Amino acid sequence: LSRRIPPGRGIAGWVFQHGQPLLVPDVHRDARYYPEIDRYTGFLTRSVLCVPLRVRGQTFGVIELVNKISGGFSENDLRLLESVAALIATAIEQSRLQEWTTSFVLIDPLTRLPNHRFFLEALEREAARCRRYGRTCSLLLLGVDRRLPLPDVRWRELATVLRRALRQSDLLCRHAQGHFAAILPETSGEGARALSDRLLEEVRNSGLQEPAGVSLADHIRCGRATFPGDVDDPKDLLAQAEQALARAWQT
Repeated sequence: LSRRIPPGRGIAGWVFQHGQPLLVPDVHRDARYYPEIDRYTGFLTRSVLCVPLRVRGQTFGVIELVNKISGGFSENDLRLLESVAALIATAIEQSRLQEWTTSFVLIDPLTRLPNHRFFLEALEREAARCRRYGRTCSLLLLGVDRRLPLPDVRWRELATVLRRALRQSDLLCRHAQGHFAAILPETSGEGARALSDRLLEEVRNSGLQEPAGVSLADHIRCGRATFPGDVDDPKDLLAQAEQALARAWQT
């Protein structure tokens, strides 16, 4: 249904609000029944069995059964549904916990950016997209002088500046110690070069400095690679960009 039920309305709303199960043999004799749904769907509700989904004392949903096929709902049905609801609630909570844990596994704690593992998976997906559809993409690596004793807060500030300077379609990740990586879909070599110049300019304009008071932009080098152009296969983008970054440090 593309229709919202006002909070607390109906039998399901009451169960959600109070965290208590309900067995309603005849909804038309229960003041909590909300007939608007039947009028909207054309369905005829006669009886309802509804139980809350609860974890650690908190209700986050409900399960509602309507119109038992043979006879009416019984107390045994209620107890059975409560048992099923407990299993479902636990499974949902475990799934949420797994998702929450995975998100932390894929986040770099220093910069709060997607980490190296996430970057490699995202680059593989982008490479597959380019191979399949014959599209263009670029990879930009930004290396910070590893000799700089930057405090953690400076790394986070730098990550924020870089992320804000990129397009919404671009993906900025922590690649390795002192390195950031930006996956640039639908970006030519010239576009990647212009973007790298803009990123350095944004860092310079941000006023971020290393401990000696020199602009952090002076301690950053960029390496780029584009498919097609620099490589014949997008899976080789990372190796090519790393070589370009190494050459940039030599100049």
